[in-house]
Amino acid sequence: MSDIAINISATQGECGAWHYGVQAITLEGAVVGHGAGYFLPGGHPDQVRDSADAVSADVLAKVEAALAFEEGDYNLFVLDHFQVIESARGQGVSFEMMQALVSMPLPMHTLAVLAPGPFQSDENPHAKPKLQKHWSNFGFSDLECPLAGASGLNAYGHDLDNYWPDASFMGAAAA
Repeated sequence: MSDIAINISATQGECGAWHYGVQAITLEGAVVGHGAGYFLPGGHPDQVRDSADAVSADVLAKVEAALAFEEGDYNLFVLDHFQVIESARGQGVSFEMMQALVSMPLPMHTLAVLAPGPFQSDENPHAKPKLQKHWSNFGFSDLECPLAGASGLNAYGHDLDNYWPDASFMGAAAA
């Protein structure tokens, strides 16, 4: 979808985390996609956990999964939610939104982490594999670390030190 504008907003919270909002807007002014993420500066894992906990339980669950994958002194960019309206899917909107987010000037050693969902598995048993493949096309790999409170759902990550959407150090993206 070439006739859209991507808007990004950023605000710093009192816990040290930065909130980023992204919207995809058509030339007519209709919002066709939106998302939000949090940048959590690196440091001691307990400090990162405290910052994530101050944001939300969902963000903390993604941080815990990332820290279970590899605990270290790196920054985290947690994608809290990311959605494209059904009529705009398959037109490159999510790609443009994600490209805008990961092209922001973030410090070196930043790991982006997300949960590929939510899934309505009762309604569509193919939703989970489809979304997992979708995010792997952006270079995200399964961290093989379960998310708290999400039955059978693992976090996905991408090392943003590598060129996006190329695969990160966590493994090759599915072609």
